[in-house]
Amino acid sequence: MIGGAFSTSMSHTTPTSTWIVQQLREALPMEPSAKFLILDHDAKYGTEMRAAIRGIDIAPIRIAIGCPWQNGVAERWVESCRRDLLDHIIAVDEGHLKDSLRITFATITTTARISD
Repeated sequence: MIGGAFSTSMSHTTPTSTWIVQQLREALPMEPSAKFLILDHDAKYGTEMRAAIRGIDIAPIRIAIGCPWQNGVAERWVESCRRDLLDHIIAVDEGHLKDSLRITFATITTTARISD
């Protein structure tokens, strides 16, 4: 998600829907640039969570039931962002981050096509 980092990990207990909603509110600015948030079908992403996401003008998108590979695709994308970009720069603002993401992943995509 461009515009804010979001992690549901807690060191002392399992995250609840209420805790996740609070983390989401704290991680996003008043008018988030993100349009979608991808969720799996875990119980902690229930009605309260989806209502809170809609309340901040982000559309919750649930991955398909029986398609666990979709989680892996999203996790690999986030890890690629971290490893290939964010470990090497300090984004000074949202525009810088978006430009850096666009350039980095355009380069990766072009390189992958050439090597095929």
